[in-house]
Amino acid sequence: MFNSSITRRSVLNYFSKKLIPLESILPAMIFLIICFNGCDNPDEPQTMFKAEERVTGQFEFHSQVNKISITNPIGFTYLYGVVDTLKTRYVIDRSVWAKSYQAAESEMKKISVENSVSGDSGMYKVVYPSNTENIYGCNLNLEINKRVIELTSPNKGIQTDFLNADISAETGSYNAILDHHSGSINVKTISGKITSTAALPYEGFCICYSESGDINIKIPKGTSATVVLKTNNGSVSIKNLDLTILTNTNTEITGTLNDATGVIYLESKTGNVTLEGI
Repeated sequence: MFNSSITRRSVLNYFSKKLIPLESILPAMIFLIICFNGCDNPDEPQTMFKAEERVTGQFEFHSQVNKISITNPIGFTYLYGVVDTLKTRYVIDRSVWAKSYQAAESEMKKISVENSVSGDSGMYKVVYPSNTENIYGCNLNLEINKRVIELTSPNKGIQTDFLNADISAETGSYNAILDHHSGSINVKTISGKITSTAALPYEGFCICYSESGDINIKIPKGTSATVVLKTNNGSVSIKNLDLTILTNTNTEITGTLNDATGVIYLESKTGNVTLEGI
């Protein structure tokens, strides 16, 4: 690798000491001078152009559907609980990075949401081209009113508000935030945080597991459940709850709340775990 501090004079002096004729090194000198002034670096990333837009739409409401699967590999998913039984509205924020703006805009139009129904099960799926030269993104906002909801992996995280549903999700390194939730919860992450304010149904459950993310769950004081909080290297804590304690160490708390009809199991291998009453 040449040192960019080399000057024209130092190159001349070097070759003159080696007794090489000047005319034989002029082409090489010209090449060096040009490169010192800025040769293209083949390792530099190519310039990319971004196109983006927001699209709204709606699907027919299917009263027989009770279970919903949601697939969005290229973005964040936001779910809002509604009671509308006429239509299912959605908003997508789609984007593409490509080698030209025209290509990005053209590819962006190919990103959409599909809806399919089979018996009592339905699916919402973000679809996009398979061209690996481009970077595709699509955040999905969906109004939903179904009893069982699953967010499939991979995805880039989830947030919900006012859902009355049993929900399951795996979000990898992205966060899972379930606010004002009514229903059972089964969430798993690798490093993403899990937070929720939830009212569990009778004999319902809240099962949350993470390798390294923190887990913070808030429940009504009157919740009835067996409780397990575990960690290896983080901390565990119970706040504002009248828990009948069976085990209480730095890394594990177990006990019962009220009649213990439900199950609360919260575990993070290296994160902190908190259960709080409201």
